[in-house]
Amino acid sequence: MTRLLTLLAVAALPCGAFQEQDNAVELVFLNVGQGDAIVIRSPEGNVALIDAGNDAEVLPLLEWLGITAIDLVIASHLDSDHIGGIDDVVRSMPVYNYMDNGDRGDTQSYRSLVYALQQAQVNYIEATSQSMALGVPDRPPIRPRSPSLS
Repeated sequence: MTRLLTLLAVAALPCGAFQEQDNAVELVFLNVGQGDAIVIRSPEGNVALIDAGNDAEVLPLLEWLGITAIDLVIASHLDSDHIGGIDDVVRSMPVYNYMDNGDRGDTQSYRSLVYALQQAQVNYIEATSQSMALGVPDRPPIRPRSPSLS
């Protein structure tokens, strides 16, 4: 019964969150309509955003969570219901690093995303087999590179 009440409480919110302890990683699954948007927040307060839905629906949810900057945005793939809101995020708050699957698109959503990333001078992390530490001060430096349309 407790599990059912917890699920109902989460379903009533604009997003669902799991936080076990104050020193644990926080996962927040945002309701952005069709598509995905997931926030990962480290105990140190560093934030990663995986996908951002199709449009600006993600921005009020990020504000509601108190997020004012994003350390890493990851686009799982280039369908507009996953990347369509990233350009609005990049224009609205500091985003320091961006990673995608290495594909290049030819859609308006992709072109808008690349333009926003270039204008904001967001570091591009190449899609390679690697480990990344979110919130760990001694992580290796990220080499900046701009995504391109070609």
